[in-house]
Amino acid sequence: MRLLIPVFLLAVAARAVADDAPARLYTSNSAVVVKSTGDTDATAKTDPLDIVDEIALKASVDCGDTDCMGAQAVMAIETEDGASAALTLTPTGNGVHADIAGQPVGLAFKPGETFQVRIHWNAGHRITFDLYRTDPATGASNMESHQVQLHAPVRDLALRASHSQLTLLDQAYSFTR
Repeated sequence: MRLLIPVFLLAVAARAVADDAPARLYTSNSAVVVKSTGDTDATAKTDPLDIVDEIALKASVDCGDTDCMGAQAVMAIETEDGASAALTLTPTGNGVHADIAGQPVGLAFKPGETFQVRIHWNAGHRITFDLYRTDPATGASNMESHQVQLHAPVRDLALRASHSQLTLLDQAYSFTR
């Protein structure tokens, strides 16, 4: 009888450790450039994200020309029902204005400056965008977070550049399934 108790406890502990297994991670540090030319938008999409639950990107956005007229870049999480939650970046001569699903983002950065965005979601289809910026002069880091409620599972990440260049410098995809 004494041998059964330790074996039983060992089996329960092994199952508990397996349930708390860390998320798997796929990373790529190969740059992906989405650059529009003239009046033609440039677009790109990821493979299906049905097993992914978080994306971390290091990116930059730059104007397509010197005056930034009409420049815009979009990172949108699209769902199976066709809805989306988007981070819209509008570079101007003075800086990059950003909004997430229409909500203005307070973090300010310049065209060409690197920023980070972490996009994650849960089974209830709540999408969270965490936008990070490090001030190149002081080294101080800032983060701003916005949530968007959607009603269907995530399908993919769509990228679009209009009169601009959106560059993904690093990508990390976490998945638990």
